[in-house]
Parts: sequence; structure tokens; C-alpha cells
Amino acid sequence: LKFLDFRAVAGDETLTESLRGHIMMLVKRQDEFLSRMATLIARNRQPSGILRVLRLPGHLSLEKTVDISASGLEPLTDAARLLALALAVPESTTKDRIVAVSKKDPGVSRQCDEMSEALELLLQLQIRHQVELFGKGEVPHNVIEYGRLSSSERHHLREAFQAIHRIVDNIADHYRLRLIGV
Repeated sequence: LKFLDFRAVAGDETLTESLRGHIMMLVKRQDEFLSRMATLIARNRQPSGILRVLRLPGHLSLEKTVDISASGLEPLTDAARLLALALAVPESTTKDRIVAVSKKDPGVSRQCDEMSEALELLLQLQIRHQVELFGKGEVPHNVIEYGRLSSSERHHLREAFQAIHRIVDNIADHYRLRLIGV
């Protein structure tokens, strides 16, 4: 699905816009494609409990950790991508997609607000964590020890993951995926 996130980095930007417009036109006529995207998103749903024991190469086992990227940012990005494609929103960054979807369909504005808040929190935690690791001379990664977060951060992180679960559940309901056992 990440192939849909392309951007112009050099040359004629109208080619990028033209290709994106063509993709939007193709996707608009393909409910099956959007349904399959929704199925992938729902199947990759993280369990309700975000904590787990994780082994990293070259590290000791980390108790009670959360992978900010795999458990939070990826499902959030995938959901924003699906909503944008379903509404023929051409933006290619997650934040821009969320804003554009909210403007185009006011019925999902509350959901988009939750997505924006979750995205901002997850990115802040990820960046702060990676800068801290880099400062210690360690290789930056996305796995955060839950116990190192403040009680406020843990509370907001739980809320962000609950919002992501609601969003994925809404997608599953909209595409009637529960009827087929997803």
C-alpha cells in the first residue's frame, strides 16, 4: 500500500499529479480494491493490549514495550490512506490526508480529529525516543519501554491506541468485514 505515497523529488511535478489523478480515477471505480485494503488493515490490527515482550537483535529482552511504528503509526497511516482513496483525496502525507478527508466528509471529522491527535502523539514519542538513543550512541529504533514514560504519556498513549482500534473497527464495519470473519 505504501506505493501510493509517492511524491515528486525532481523534474516535472505535473507528471506526479497526472499519475496520482489517474490512480484516483482507477481506484474510484474499484470497490473491490478498497475492500481488500480494508481487509489488510483489519487483519493487521494490533491486539487490545499494546504491551508485549520483544527481543531486539543485540539487545536484552525488553519487558513491557510498545513498537510505536508497527503498532500505532502504520495502522494509522494505512487507515488515512484508505479513507483518502475512498474519497479521491490526492494528498500523500498522512497529516494532509487526514485534514483533507475531514474537509471533504464532515461526517468523519471527529474520527479525523482523533487520528490527528494520535498521529501527533506517536510522532512526538517516536522522535524523542530516537533522539535520546542517538544521543547515547545507540542505534535508533521504534520500541519504547512503557515504564519509562510518564503517567501522562502512558495515559495519552493508551487513548491513542484506543482511537486507532476504533478507527480500524469503523473501517471493518463500513466494509462489512465482520460478515466474512475479519
